[in-house]
Amino acid sequence: MNSGRINYEFLGSVNKEWVWKDNLYYFHSLKVKTELCYHSGCVNTICWDDHGEYILSGSDDRCIAIANAFSQDSENQNVYTLKLPAYSNIFTARFLPFSCGSEIVVGFKCGCVTHVNPNSSIKDSLKNIFCHAFAVYDILTLQEMPTCFITLSHDHSATLLDTRATSVVHKSSSCSRGCFNNTNSPWVSNFSVVNQLKFHFPVTAGDIHPLNGCRSIALATADGFVRLFDIRKLVSTLSSSAAVGDPPQPTPFRVARPLGLPAKINSNKTFRLDYGPGHITSVKFEPIYDKDHTQFLLPTGRKQLPSSDLGGKHLLVSHMYAPVFLYDLYSEEAFSDSEVQRPDWLPNTDTCSPSSETESPRSSEDSLISDPNIRLTVALYRWLTQHRSRTNESAVDEASTESQTTSSSPAESTTSQTSYTGSQREQKLPIDYLTDAYISDVINSSPRCREIMKYCGRECCSTVVKVSTFWGRNFILSGSECGHLIAWDRNTGKPALAIKADTSVVNRIIPHPRFPMIAVSGIDRSIKIIEPDPNVYEQSEVDDGDDHGKSAFMKVVKQHEEEASQLCQTNDIRTKKILSSGNNHLDSIARLRAGRVARMILLRLVEGTNSTDSRYTDTNT
Repeated sequence: MNSGRINYEFLGSVNKEWVWKDNLYYFHSLKVKTELCYHSGCVNTICWDDHGEYILSGSDDRCIAIANAFSQDSENQNVYTLKLPAYSNIFTARFLPFSCGSEIVVGFKCGCVTHVNPNSSIKDSLKNIFCHAFAVYDILTLQEMPTCFITLSHDHSATLLDTRATSVVHKSSSCSRGCFNNTNSPWVSNFSVVNQLKFHFPVTAGDIHPLNGCRSIALATADGFVRLFDIRKLVSTLSSSAAVGDPPQPTPFRVARPLGLPAKINSNKTFRLDYGPGHITSVKFEPIYDKDHTQFLLPTGRKQLPSSDLGGKHLLVSHMYAPVFLYDLYSEEAFSDSEVQRPDWLPNTDTCSPSSETESPRSSEDSLISDPNIRLTVALYRWLTQHRSRTNESAVDEASTESQTTSSSPAESTTSQTSYTGSQREQKLPIDYLTDAYISDVINSSPRCREIMKYCGRECCSTVVKVSTFWGRNFILSGSECGHLIAWDRNTGKPALAIKADTSVVNRIIPHPRFPMIAVSGIDRSIKIIEPDPNVYEQSEVDDGDDHGKSAFMKVVKQHEEEASQLCQTNDIRTKKILSSGNNHLDSIARLRAGRVARMILLRLVEGTNSTDSRYTDTNT
């Protein structure tokens, strides 16, 4: 930084990282300065370690890599690389707390959850510890329980696992691709399941409160709700209801949902993997700040005092096809959806009419698809989904029955009745549950957090992972499918900065735990490191005692705000067109996905045939 160009007034200490993040001089000088290239596919997940020295990444190439972001030698930046023996790409990867990088948990698109120890040999370092039926969107680590973690999956479950003990899971447990079907494989070592929450919709995102920890966990589902739970109650319900079968679902102590978001929109009624604006891509609690004893290091004449709020009182939620919403956790919503006008970010042509609520979702969905190949693929996809649901329920019922063989007769009777009820349960698709009555019941069951701000202008229509996060006290960051990282003023909601960080899509945004640095990943095969660059202000030549230095700074700030505002307006127009076009746009997406689903179905059928043939051969032998 050229100190001769900017004069500073400073009072207090500078030992807190949020001081640097809220500094406007550093904020508007953020720029992509480093690229880490270690993968041959899209980088789907990135994570800093506890000390902020190493970056963990996972990619479509099924490899995880650990890199030193501060190494000046490019040959020594890549510390560790391992290709994992799964059949699908990596969705998420995390360091376990207090492990010094020696324990890594990885979640795959197929549903596998793998534990990796980089300090051991390949044979001992890799263990498949759990298998979901569908993709694992995220993994939450717990600071208070460093040996436990929570997996969030598309199979409608949030599973709390413990690495301290192992248990034998029923033999039917496998992912959607059958990666580790052989229970005798050296890669299999099932960790004990502390508890598992089941919902009607996929669990797509979550976060742990930075201060309350295990007492407050936010889980987001594809119905548009964020539910806040107490993890201690989740653990206690398992032990108290072990003899009854499935544990009861605890009631959240708070929920959050955007005002005016309808239960259904017509654009949902097409073959797709997400659930429209109800699909939540990220959830983030506000970080904790220290006491108000410092002033920001700012150019002369632009001093700013932070508020007395210590943080941890707000929740940031990101939706597909929608803005980023900020909620107050300690204030209840005073309005209901019926009392507010239709959101300005949602086109008027997409809501379902009252008559459409009474008709069959499947019939209306099929009538909107004109391509016969897509109709056939949709039918096969529904059949495969329902078949998996029946298989999973049968496996759970079988496991429950086997676990109760030594119990008393009343418990056996209860287990048998529970198994019978599960077998007679009507098979429904998630869209069948999403009604106005369902939304009303959830809202009335718990207090609703108050929506205080929304941040418009980013594009989120294709990828189901789009992270939004806090930057200091005054800014909000989010990725966009225009290839930019977009920042808003937290208090006004106005766009403040846009940084080109990917050729097409920015998905993951992970701020450094201490320094004003941001790790970004997306469709590109590299990780970008965004840092302050003082060269941004060197375009204007000024003297030390001239006010032109401040004018140059203000000129850059104004330019960044104008560029960000123009970009956000373009993204808003494009998103509304996509929602308005509805079925035409989604039909084009369906054509692209039809081939993938057809191949997946054929692969599953072939695997089923091979397993049947092998059993027949063993019988004849």
